[in-house]
Amino acid sequence: MINKGDLWSIAHVNHDIFKDSSDYTETCFNSDIGWFKYLNETAPNGSVLKKNVLYDVIHSDKVYLAHITKSFRSIRESGKILSSSGCLVGSVYCTPVVQDGKKLRLHNLGEYILEKEAPKFSEGKEDVALLLVELESPREHMSPLVGIDYLKLGPVHFSVFSDLNYLLSHDELNELQQMTVNSVRKTSNLLSVVEDSSPELIAPKFREFYKLYQQAVHELPIFGYLLFETLCEYIALFQKGEEVSRCLERDELYCANFKDMLFSVCPDLTRSFNLGLFRPDFGSILKYLGDIGIVTTKEHEDTFTLYLTRRLSYLIESRLYHPLHIDAPDRKTFWRNIEWDFGYLQQQLIPLLGHAIHRLLRNMKRYPNFYFYFDQYKALQAWNYWNHMDISLPYNAILPKGEIGINPANPYLRYKVFTADINKKEGSVYLEKKKELPLIIEPRLAELNMLLMRKKS
Repeated sequence: MINKGDLWSIAHVNHDIFKDSSDYTETCFNSDIGWFKYLNETAPNGSVLKKNVLYDVIHSDKVYLAHITKSFRSIRESGKILSSSGCLVGSVYCTPVVQDGKKLRLHNLGEYILEKEAPKFSEGKEDVALLLVELESPREHMSPLVGIDYLKLGPVHFSVFSDLNYLLSHDELNELQQMTVNSVRKTSNLLSVVEDSSPELIAPKFREFYKLYQQAVHELPIFGYLLFETLCEYIALFQKGEEVSRCLERDELYCANFKDMLFSVCPDLTRSFNLGLFRPDFGSILKYLGDIGIVTTKEHEDTFTLYLTRRLSYLIESRLYHPLHIDAPDRKTFWRNIEWDFGYLQQQLIPLLGHAIHRLLRNMKRYPNFYFYFDQYKALQAWNYWNHMDISLPYNAILPKGEIGINPANPYLRYKVFTADINKKEGSVYLEKKKELPLIIEPRLAELNMLLMRKKS
């Protein structure tokens, strides 16, 4: 049995280890570090995987972050900034603010969220606000470069479910387990193809494969997340253009192209940001990549589909199967002798089951009564792990886009929160501290309807 600390360790990425170890690693497509080396050395924008303004901000003596909220009135009235339960688990979601000489410049991701994303998900502009957070931490407790990969949280989700399933009635538990088994059974054709066929064999028949994949997203939303992150990665690292180059000079990944992609190929997601519904038509993806100049020839399309096949195959095998394969049967035997039973599937597919349960809980009738407790329990474990590892500023380690969180339970963090004057000059957004607010960062999760990327139904 893997203990909870190990589960959380598996879900985190130590950038310093990756950066140094990649110099002694062969380029390959069967390990995280092999992919890191390949993208760093091959992708036009791959240099930001090693050298990124996000890492500089984390290691600064004084850190500035922007927290953009659609619930400013509630924050002001309560005097509290709460955490969200998204890709950064239980942290306060922020983007970097870079000290540019004597000025404070907003990272291009923050600029996009402020100017484009927040208006999409807010009923009115009056409650949207940017809060400037100034943080200091004693040097002996400065945050290491450790980020979290939410695609690796499947075993954590399953562990939380195992600990808290007593909150469900006997009938609810049986129903949830049966729904999970049925979802896996309906995606077994895709899983079997990935298990038995190399990406090089799949790529020439990618259109047929993609139809299987779209169906899998419908049954198991985690496949939508894998697809979204893979497309973001490809766009961010292979895009070109004046703004891309300008951001690259600043050691930033330009975010607008992959952000716009989401709403271009899946416009329905502007109503509610749910990547479990992300299964766009492949033609729409190719059209968008053509519009931004990434896929403009048949050769580009072949390169892209091979990349997509390799990356999705790798993520399925590395993120959805048992993380350490302890006491697990051989995979070929597992699929040959498959039993559509919850206990049997645990032998290999705990991460996939965990991701499935995490999403299925949201659709159960009593969801408002207990789902919050599952996420709060998970956040408590994250805070314990972060404090044990001295992680005060966890970031999204799937791709260093600029998503960074504040560990609200860090006992050593000193901070102030300000309103800010926002000025745009020469294509960049600059912030100026205005008024200090009497706000505290509290280790508690916000209600879902307070989060920027959620709308009230």
